[in-house]
Amino acid sequence: MSKNQKKNITASIQQRLKNYSQTRKQDHGLTLVCYAIERFLYRLSISEYQDQFILKGAQLFRIWTNNQYRPTRDLDLLRFGSPDISELTKIFQDICIIKLDFEDGIAFLPETVHAQSIREDNQYDGVRIKLEFRIGKTG
Repeated sequence: MSKNQKKNITASIQQRLKNYSQTRKQDHGLTLVCYAIERFLYRLSISEYQDQFILKGAQLFRIWTNNQYRPTRDLDLLRFGSPDISELTKIFQDICIIKLDFEDGIAFLPETVHAQSIREDNQYDGVRIKLEFRIGKTG
């Protein structure tokens, strides 16, 4: 794919996301985050880690109920395995750099993956992972 073709596809995706926000009178920032979450989930689904995670929380609720107006800006996953911070950081970095056979206009930045333990005092450990993405500037 030429650089111009990639740019045109990315511009088209950006415009469609903007139109989606306007049509639904939804905050455009929320639309972008939801798109990023969906694209991250796609990458996870084609990764070697696909069988290690289960979707839960508000994103799952959106799918089950088809309620597109339930605002959520995060992704909740249950993982089978160790809550090891360095291992999870590597997994998420690996998912960030998965190459697709098509252009989806988004780039996840592996260098921004940051993991930290949460709920250490509870019976169940948790890990919060944050990362950044770019739409329209994919390289």
